[in-house]
Amino acid sequence: MKQTQKVNKCYTSELEAFDTYANPYNISKDDYTLIAKTFNNILMNEIIETGKAFSLPAGLGNLTILKKKPFDKAKFDYKLYKETGQKLWTKNMHSEGLVAVYI
Repeated sequence: MKQTQKVNKCYTSELEAFDTYANPYNISKDDYTLIAKTFNNILMNEIIETGKAFSLPAGLGNLTILKKKPFDKAKFDYKLYKETGQKLWTKNMHSEGLVAVYI
């Protein structure tokens, strides 16, 4: 049985997190990945639909969505750029120029 280690590391994938998981139930990597992705999708949908904040365990803070002004003037339409090569700058007029950010 693996022992969990307290490390100051940011995991970039479920598989990296699985390597440090104690795994008392003998879950396979595929099942662990499926569970993690399903949980993340449910959590994201809940935050988007209700607008509530989610408290992360172990004092890691809260996860929520905020509206804020973008740092740069505007973003361009990537789909149009990919199809035509033309950069069309968007202004987010439907959202009064604000963007949604996961925090």
